[in-house]
Amino acid sequence: MIECNNRGGIMVIAGLAAGFAVGGLASLFFPDDGRPIAFATLVALPIPTVWDLTYRWRNHREYGRWRFVRPGLGGSFLFLPVWVWFGAWPVVGVTGWLVGRALGLA
Repeated sequence: MIECNNRGGIMVIAGLAAGFAVGGLASLFFPDDGRPIAFATLVALPIPTVWDLTYRWRNHREYGRWRFVRPGLGGSFLFLPVWVWFGAWPVVGVTGWLVGRALGLA
């Protein structure tokens, strides 16, 4: 069982679905390079990140700044706020690209 609340599950599904849709469409036009992944990332990252941070900013003000990191107050997935997952995505992608480039794979 994946531990998430309904709000977090919907945010993750919406972001990934939009990313896969745009990536699939972009791969029809650019089949031989990495641009579809870049387009998918540009679409998939802001949707759940902005959605979760906006929800946390507008609600639960009684928790102060902690409302942005408490998993139970906004969207959470695997006990972490959704914006953390989608904020880590570009870091992991750039790291993988740099390692691949250093190893001569990219």
